[in-house]
Amino acid sequence: MSTDMYGIRVLDVDPGELRVRFRVFVVYYDVVDESHAPLPEDPGYFLSLLWENAHDGEISEFSPMMLITLGQVRDDAWLKAEAHRYVRRVERVETRNHPVERWDGQHDFYYLRGGGWKDEDLLVQADYDVEVTHARWLEGLRPGRTWATASMDRFADQVSEDEAPTVLDLRAPALTLKPFPDRDDDSGTPSDLAFSDDGRYLAVTSQACALTVFRTGDWSVHAHVADSPLWGQDVMWVPGTHLLTMRPNEDTELPTAAYDVDTGEEVEIPPQEYRPNPSATVSGGNRRAIHPDRRHSVALGRRTGPGFGDEQWLELRRVADGALLMRCRSGGAYVGPTSWSPDGSLFAASVTTGGLGYGGAFHIYRPGPAVAPAEEPDAASVGLEELLAGLYTETAKVALFDGLIAREPDPHVAARLCGRKAEVLVGGYGDRARAAEAYQRAVELGNDDTAMRSALKLGLLLRRLQDHDGAVEAARTARRLAEAGAEREFRTHAALLLGDALKARGGDGDYPAACDALQEGLDLGGEQGRNRALIMGHLGELHYWQGSREGARAWYERMLPLTEDPELVAEGSYRLGEYAAADGDRERAAEHLRRAAGTGYPGFSEQAAELLERL
Repeated sequence: MSTDMYGIRVLDVDPGELRVRFRVFVVYYDVVDESHAPLPEDPGYFLSLLWENAHDGEISEFSPMMLITLGQVRDDAWLKAEAHRYVRRVERVETRNHPVERWDGQHDFYYLRGGGWKDEDLLVQADYDVEVTHARWLEGLRPGRTWATASMDRFADQVSEDEAPTVLDLRAPALTLKPFPDRDDDSGTPSDLAFSDDGRYLAVTSQACALTVFRTGDWSVHAHVADSPLWGQDVMWVPGTHLLTMRPNEDTELPTAAYDVDTGEEVEIPPQEYRPNPSATVSGGNRRAIHPDRRHSVALGRRTGPGFGDEQWLELRRVADGALLMRCRSGGAYVGPTSWSPDGSLFAASVTTGGLGYGGAFHIYRPGPAVAPAEEPDAASVGLEELLAGLYTETAKVALFDGLIAREPDPHVAARLCGRKAEVLVGGYGDRARAAEAYQRAVELGNDDTAMRSALKLGLLLRRLQDHDGAVEAARTARRLAEAGAEREFRTHAALLLGDALKARGGDGDYPAACDALQEGLDLGGEQGRNRALIMGHLGELHYWQGSREGARAWYERMLPLTEDPELVAEGSYRLGEYAAADGDRERAAEHLRRAAGTGYPGFSEQAAELLERL
């Protein structure tokens, strides 16, 4: 069970402005260390809140947020990539009690009680204006709605629509280059990389000093050299040329020879000073690659904690304000040299993937597609069971079904949804009246099979509700639809339901009609002992009510050898004992009455015991 980190309260909802205002309370503290959960900032966190409101609350109306599954919202990669398509902007508009001035009297945990938290005015808290991409995402939110959450910042993308086409997409490389052997040694491990000044070439090396030069126009191999003392592992371009040479450091002599990638020959050059990557800087000990026009930077870092794993991450930030735009896994245990292309349209990274520091590839990243506001998810493509798995109350499940039914163009699919809704209404909190309405709608919408099964369930439900007219009508509908070719067992059930409903109603002509229906069920029942015994019991009861002793006696005597069901045995044995006692056959009456009393079934067993005692 997750520990609640924050308390949430909806302050205001303005669908016209596509805005909701949340108040977020910090409810998790470490008083000894005088620390607390940080105030959240990113769109992924607030998308989680929108989702939680639609899934955890006692809401009674459909929200499109219900169509986002539990698996999606828990999927770190999905949430990072999709959050900004739902949440356009997050602005903290007011902060209270931050930083904490006094820790005396603070508690480590605060629990939601009665719609609030103890001393909530003293808790670290902030109000946020959250702008969404469509008013649909605000459906179901109501001012005053309050809950607790274990959700935390997910470092989701925060790329706006206007800047997206120029913002690097670090979520996955657009291209993966593997020019060296797939080996766990120096020969298969990437090392240095460098773009030529005109951007036509990308030179890469391995830790075994092999060189490959790619044409950036089509990423074909322009040149490959196994190894050369001209460059070693680290290479640089002679400024303004297509000449490659070693990148010197304080321990090496200045290079005076280079490799001409156009001719494939070694040439002499003036001594070359160390030439750093023009877009790379070091800040606070962290490597950071600055875009050529200084709009964005890519920083390398290793994140710790659950869900991060043992790999380096790439962070894209806006240089002007330092805003985090994207934080993504690098796909490797270590990221080596990185570089922007001269025009800033590409970003290349040398990535080591092997756990022992060997193996890997060169990843090429490009700007991503324009940010398109999210469309309402397609429930059919997600799957009903997966959607239901994320809903924790019957109220929310019924609201989901209502929304799906209203949006479903295929009447047969809508009929099946009505049937499932009815099951939730019956099983969840026993709302049989609304369940009957749902089954009735399924009968009206469905094809033969769906309507037939819904009619049978409707009849059974109305029978329990003592709606005898409705039960008879539903049973007749089920039997009529079953005659079109339903399985024998289903036709038996339909006939049995009709007979039982007619018997329970007991109007003029109902008893003979009930006998006919039950006889039909008996003829269809074959060797299904339970159904045969049940039908015979109904027929015996009908004859008993109509005063036909011989008919009732015959059916009960046929029934008893077929069943051990306490209810059927109690009724049949008592009736036969009653008849035998009236005929003066005390021995036979006692035999039947003892069997009826022995069942313990309420009503008949007590009557049998009393009659037995009188005998």
